[in-house]
Amino acid sequence: GVFTNLTRDHLDYHHTLEAYFDAKERLFTETLAQSPKPSPHAIINLDTPYGARIRVPPNATRLTYGRRGSGADLEHEVVALGLDESVFRFFHGGERVELRLPMLGAFNGANALAAVAIGIAAGGDLRSGVEALRAFPGVPGRVQRIGERNGTAVFVDYAHDPHALEALLPNVREAMQRERPGGRLVTVFGCGGDRDRGKRPLMLRAALRESDRVVVTSDNPRGEDPAAIAAEILTGLPSPSDERVTVELDRRLAIERTLASAAPEDVVLVLGKGHEPYQIVGERRLPYSDLAVIDESLAQRER
Repeated sequence: GVFTNLTRDHLDYHHTLEAYFDAKERLFTETLAQSPKPSPHAIINLDTPYGARIRVPPNATRLTYGRRGSGADLEHEVVALGLDESVFRFFHGGERVELRLPMLGAFNGANALAAVAIGIAAGGDLRSGVEALRAFPGVPGRVQRIGERNGTAVFVDYAHDPHALEALLPNVREAMQRERPGGRLVTVFGCGGDRDRGKRPLMLRAALRESDRVVVTSDNPRGEDPAAIAAEILTGLPSPSDERVTVELDRRLAIERTLASAAPEDVVLVLGKGHEPYQIVGERRLPYSDLAVIDESLAQRER
């Protein structure tokens, strides 16, 4: 079993973070404890305080990973971060290996190291695990750069909770300060209907900490009124007169207008849906794709 993290998500089901943690911990204390394998591995991320709390059953071998200096069995550190790639250094058992990944984000170091830890648990070593990742192309809809037209860089990501925005946006801003110092960071996002309502203002606050502009739109409204969802998001405004935030409930139109107004050095983040090929309205899944809308919009800008 692998414990990567625990953030504010699925609280419409679990209600509290502690209940969510208990559900995840049972994967180790109950499911892993019943494993037919002689010594199953519990791979745990120590970068989150919840990792140290995970109880490992007596039949399991504990293998930890975390940032350099965390005391974990496997450790990672950031060497360089850019809009198109990230370079990490991994440590284990006296070995040190660097890995370059074709994607943005310091958090990808922990994700990659978790994959390496799985390989080690299966009998491999640090070097072979890193070598296997060198050809990794990334995951569709996860910090995926869709393209660049007239100098504007456009990314799609599945980030749909405050923690995800807090992890992603500072990395984008840091890379922009080196590569696009004159550009604006524009974030497009919404919040799902019939899900955790408490996170809605928190999402806006997280977006505004790093973004120059924020466009609030619709994202799987389900049985709720998209305008009511947007109104709850807007309660996170630090000031009613904050002109950085606009609302466009038509998601396609929100993306098209954002890209049409973007300047050459700007970076646009379209968040929440990632690779999803639908928009949930009521009980229907209507065909829709952020990736397709962005491709169409960028193609029109070239004409």
